Amino acid sequence: AWDMTLKGLWHLRRSTQHDFSESLRLLEQATRVDRGFALPWSYIALVRFELALKGWTEVAGGAIEGTFRDMLEAASTSLELDPSDWMAHALMSAGELWTNYSFSKARMHADRAIELNPSGSMAYHFSGCIYGFAGDLQTAIARQELAYRVDPAYDHSDVVQADLGLWHLLAGDFERAARHLERAISLNPSNLRARQRQVALAGCVGDSALAESAVRELRALGGVMNESYLAASYPFRDARHAVVFRNGLLKAGLLEP
Repeated sequence: AWDMTLKGLWHLRRSTQHDFSESLRLLEQATRVDRGFALPWSYIALVRFELALKGWTEVAGGAIEGTFRDMLEAASTSLELDPSDWMAHALMSAGELWTNYSFSKARMHADRAIELNPSGSMAYHFSGCIYGFAGDLQTAIARQELAYRVDPAYDHSDVVQADLGLWHLLAGDFERAARHLERAISLNPSNLRARQRQVALAGCVGDSALAESAVRELRALGGVMNESYLAASYPFRDARHAVVFRNGLLKAGLLEP
């Protein structure tokens, strides 16, 4: 089971649709080999979370909402097997937000993950997501910047940069938002979420050249961006933030009015 989990993690970090599918297969096999092993369940939750955010739900066999529900179920199973698993708490925080829109439960799990492992960069990463979508942009920025202090070589640095770009965009600091999004794309040119936010930024600042190139790159990557995806994967608590982001996408020509 340990061997299968490590192989599943290797495929997860390659981040292609095929590798996500292979990662799920191996991790699910690990849970059948050792039904008391919590770790593969946490990674199953992480794979499903990534698939839902990217819109690659055909790999997981369902719609975005269903994939988020499956993610929450996997994280919950991991916690039942090991209540002290900080990663499972971090993933539960995301699951509660994206599945149940429960900001209070999401914050509780995010804070518990940090309490259990103050050196867990992923815990600060996910905590920043929770606070950002809850509307507390300054706490979101502070939490996610801590991920770098804990681990300057954090595996998902491009994702954190994309998140920081979003929080600064919503705060109206377009210059900083642009820097973070450019950094995210330089670290990982296939980061769909960074491209989505770059499109919104281009619409907000009226940069038609950036909008055109960002939309082109996003579509080339197979990125989904429609009203259904937007509602399911950007759970803004503050309606003003939802309006800013959606209007940016509209002005850049990615969403139909």
